[in-house]
Amino acid sequence: MSDLKVELWDIERVKPYPKNTKLHPDEQIERLSRTISRFGWDQPIVVDKHGVIIKGHGRRLAALKLGLKKVPVCVRRDLSQDEADAARIADNAVIGMQFDTGLMQEELRRLLEDGSNLNVDDLGLTAKDQQLLLDDLAVPSVDAIMGDTHETIEKQKNEDAKRVAAVDKEEIPVAEALGFKKVTREQGRALTFLVANAESTTGKKGRDALMEYLAAVLPA
Repeated sequence: MSDLKVELWDIERVKPYPKNTKLHPDEQIERLSRTISRFGWDQPIVVDKHGVIIKGHGRRLAALKLGLKKVPVCVRRDLSQDEADAARIADNAVIGMQFDTGLMQEELRRLLEDGSNLNVDDLGLTAKDQQLLLDDLAVPSVDAIMGDTHETIEKQKNEDAKRVAAVDKEEIPVAEALGFKKVTREQGRALTFLVANAESTTGKKGRDALMEYLAAVLPA
């Protein structure tokens, strides 16, 4: 590593990696631009032997925003292509910025399936990252989804029915059910006769007799 030197390159020579997984929102590039403008460069852009960026896509975008013609570059000519690609992923994972999960999965699988001697544990990924990115997520079938939906609906209906049944057992004032609190004496005599007739017909007493009688004589 002692032979690595910072070189000053024309910015056109610095090539972004087309499948770079790290996302660079406009707000981040604006912050980087202000930092570079105020304090200068404290980190060169790292590229492979072909001039493709390993680390520093955001710094390149900031330099373009500032209209810079030349940028400091560190060229990793000592890395193989697989090592350069792995170093790019490790940098993205360690920094912990937002990244495109789909492209990250594609890049990881390509590297791991190409027969290279790479160890995923060396890429700076946490166990959670590895599970998220490397495990094949099972996609439920339409039948399974519909089955789960039907089961959920039936469960909800049963729970609603139980709640309604429980509420129906609660006692309330008669006036609340009928919608009025008072009747005339004549209406009162008619109601008394109705209850007496219901008790005689059903063999029950009071409200139970009245409700059963009404259920029998009223249309469904």
